[in-house]
Amino acid sequence: MTLRALAACLLAVAAACRLAAADIAVVYPERSVAPGERAYAKALAGHLGRWYGRLGIETDLMADGALGGARGHRLIFLVDCYSPPAEVLAAIRAKRAGGARFVVCYSGSAELAGLFGLRAGAYVREPGRCREMAFAPDAVAGGPSTVTQTSDNRFTVAP
Repeated sequence: MTLRALAACLLAVAAACRLAAADIAVVYPERSVAPGERAYAKALAGHLGRWYGRLGIETDLMADGALGGARGHRLIFLVDCYSPPAEVLAAIRAKRAGGARFVVCYSGSAELAGLFGLRAGAYVREPGRCREMAFAPDAVAGGPSTVTQTSDNRFTVAP
């Protein structure tokens, strides 16, 4: 094999790796929020994708309705999925059964909480109080070890 042929093979492998699904999906609602909130929710999800991109971590940005057909994601962020309909809940259930892990941001859905063995509680406003999520060290290569929420607003959850 010539050096030129070897270089072409290596470039083809590199290109194929970029086409593979990212380990991380960032899901924005099209079906899970009111039409007037969709653009804002998509913008929030886009921020998350850009932040990961700055760290050199590839993410797939997708609508909640596309989640059922997506493949290969180990970590899935659900952003602003306030009221996921039955087909979105079914896709989440299937992804969990397949081993995917989820981070849910901005939802008060009792049905969604139930999929994770939790109960959605009341809306709470606590100015100045922060919350933090810690991730397992092997969750996603290059991912953050913690994420801090500084919002005053939250929905409580309980096991």
